[in-house]
Amino acid sequence: MRITIESTDMLTYHNGARTRVWKGMTESGKPVCVFVAGLAVETKNDQGEFLAELRETEPPLEIRSIDKVLSARLFMP
Repeated sequence: MRITIESTDMLTYHNGARTRVWKGMTESGKPVCVFVAGLAVETKNDQGEFLAELRETEPPLEIRSIDKVLSARLFMP
C-alpha cells in the first residue's frame, strides 16, 4: 500500500505515545489518518531541507481524543 500524507497541527496520544496526526490519501483515493510518534532522515542523507520543512509546520494543537480526528472503530489493535 502507498499513501501520501501531510502534517497537521494536531497532537494526541495513541497506544500510549504522544503523536502528531497526519492526514492523507491512499493511491486509490481513500482518506487516512496516520499517528506519527517520530520521524527522521537517514544520517547518510542531507537533513537540512528536511529540518527546514519540519520547522515550517504549524505549532501543535493538543487534542484529548483521537475520536475528534476519526472514528476509533477504524483502528486495528
